[in-house]
Amino acid sequence: MGINETTAEENIEVKGEDGAFFDPEIIDHSEELELGGDVWIAYSVTNTGDAQGTQDVNLIVEIEEVNIKEEVTLEENLTLEPEENRTNEYSYDTSEIEEKYGQNIVEVETEAEVTVETEDASDSETSTITSPGLIPGFTFILLMIGVTLAVMIYHTKNR
Repeated sequence: MGINETTAEENIEVKGEDGAFFDPEIIDHSEELELGGDVWIAYSVTNTGDAQGTQDVNLIVEIEEVNIKEEVTLEENLTLEPEENRTNEYSYDTSEIEEKYGQNIVEVETEAEVTVETEDASDSETSTITSPGLIPGFTFILLMIGVTLAVMIYHTKNR
């Protein structure tokens, strides 16, 4: 057959200074949540290098639309042997975002990029955050308009 057409970049793994390479992966996450709830993630970190190593594992939650970028240390000084894997989960509370952005908004839907990062690599997913918060009194006004229109239509049809 023909020559293998994969690029050299696909086959090269850059190892850290100590020969370790910590490769994070988001296994599962909250795809949708309501503002004020928790962004839940399940992640794994595998040392795909050829030596033992120690690194921090960080979570970055970024919402560009409202200029929020939070970083949380998920695991400090995680030590893994070659080919060893660590799986864990974490919940990030979005209440602070609700306080800054969710008040007096008719309807909000925004994207949050959730990233698990080591010194060597990162993996990202997107969660959709929604807020069906209504302006006080807005629901009553809509209800009154709806009832008024229904009465008008009823009277028009029955003439």
